[in-house]
Amino acid sequence: MEDTKYPEQRVSPYTLGIDFGTCNCTVAVFKRGDVEFLKVDGEAIVPSVVSFREGKGPLIGTRAKRSALLYPERTVSSIKMELGNSEWKLDHADKQYSPTDIAGLILGYLREGVQSQTEVELEGSVKRAV
Repeated sequence: MEDTKYPEQRVSPYTLGIDFGTCNCTVAVFKRGDVEFLKVDGEAIVPSVVSFREGKGPLIGTRAKRSALLYPERTVSSIKMELGNSEWKLDHADKQYSPTDIAGLILGYLREGVQSQTEVELEGSVKRAV
């Protein structure tokens, strides 16, 4: 079992707002009458980009956007435009990815980043998002 800041039973009273944009994503929480943007890997705005590497896991966000310069054929951006398109597929390392799979990688990255950020106190493990 991995160590977390809060025990699993302590749920944050806050609901995250996720803007999953075509080019960028951001995550915020409404706290005490103000919107507070959460930083993921030190950034409040995260590029909606995934880049696949040979023999390693995918890069997501700013690092993926930088990787696009060297490996454009392995980098996916603007995946939001392909959601619902059953014909769009990406083959990499003997696996086929759908637009939903790519979007899931980005949302998972945001979730992990929110859980590990320390700037905004969430008072528990995040369980709700819109």
